Amino acid sequence: MGARDYDVVIFGATGFVGKLLCEYFRDHVKDRVSWAIAGRSLDKLKALSEALSLDAGIIIADSRDDTSLLSMAARTRVVLTTVGPYLRYGEPLVKACIEQETHYCDLTGEVPFIYNMIAKYHHSAAEQSVKIVHCCGFDSIPSDIGALVLQNYLKSETGDYAEKLEYVLSSASGSLSRGTLESLMDVVSLAGKDPDVRRYLRNANCLTELGEIRGRDQMSVKFHKGLDRWTAPFLMETVNTRIVRRSHFLMGCPYSSEFEYTETAQMPRGAKGFLAGQGLRLFMGTLVAASLSKPSRKAISLLMPDVGEGPSRKSIEKGFFHVEILAYRKKTDTDAMAAVTFKGFKDPGYGATAIMQAEAAIVLSSSHESQRYGVGTPAAMIGTELADALVEQGFVIKPRMIR
Repeated sequence: MGARDYDVVIFGATGFVGKLLCEYFRDHVKDRVSWAIAGRSLDKLKALSEALSLDAGIIIADSRDDTSLLSMAARTRVVLTTVGPYLRYGEPLVKACIEQETHYCDLTGEVPFIYNMIAKYHHSAAEQSVKIVHCCGFDSIPSDIGALVLQNYLKSETGDYAEKLEYVLSSASGSLSRGTLESLMDVVSLAGKDPDVRRYLRNANCLTELGEIRGRDQMSVKFHKGLDRWTAPFLMETVNTRIVRRSHFLMGCPYSSEFEYTETAQMPRGAKGFLAGQGLRLFMGTLVAASLSKPSRKAISLLMPDVGEGPSRKSIEKGFFHVEILAYRKKTDTDAMAAVTFKGFKDPGYGATAIMQAEAAIVLSSSHESQRYGVGTPAAMIGTELADALVEQGFVIKPRMIR
């Protein structure tokens, strides 16, 4: 990678999350990196720059114009993209970044998109020493970086890694973004049409070369003896678990050949928790069923915020998430021996996600510990330097022994 005009370019800067990223770079990045904003409309980019008083470059680029994407990628060390759904718009930019030897990070939660990018571009990206890093927001940084921090801690404290990790969403306050819902509906719709997609989506190892594992995702409301409360399926489990498993694979399978990683959502204690879990499961099932029909997808789209809109600033600032990842020495254990707490103090899908993606891009733009390249994950391609950067910005990432 030769000399570049910028360290980071924010592609999709005029979108809702893009604006949050611009504000974050303006207020917290300062002289750490040089940066620019990019999008289709020069007028909108200029208006954004003036409204937010940005000291940043401006680049015109369009997902439907390969030449503009190549030109943008050639000018920066990292392209940070919020332009999704990625199944619709993501591939041309991935290809352009590899051709121009430019690192890339996105917010996708679309497993078929990641699956396709691995199949098409992993080897060429590795040959070009390029890092294509997916899932740099709430899905899947708390899962992926949290698991890495916990396993490293256990290795230093006990000399061994855990054979089983279990992510528990303890509490959260925030909004489902339009992008997340559109991405989910695109994936469900694609799976409904293509049996091959349905087959690999059921495989928890589908983003690795470790063979097929089925039946690990939580599909029902269950009582968790260790937590002494009911748990329910977590909406992002089918994404996050695949990302953590890919990290394990890319790092050379250090934890165990039998390594298991699962996710769940904690409910209140007692009958109230059981009912809340059933309600969440019903909501998820209804959303999936609605995604299979074009008229129902259109109806859901009408209920979403318009493109470029989102929750109020007050709502974003009041949001939070609290995740615990529990470690078990053996897959058969029921009592956790260690845990890591991962907390963020803004809306997980908007404010916290913007910070996580920004810091991922900043670490990517500099020389750092991970020398792995290809189509990868935050843990495998960026590593614990990202955890350190997030802690500096107020996140809590704290491992501890339980017994």
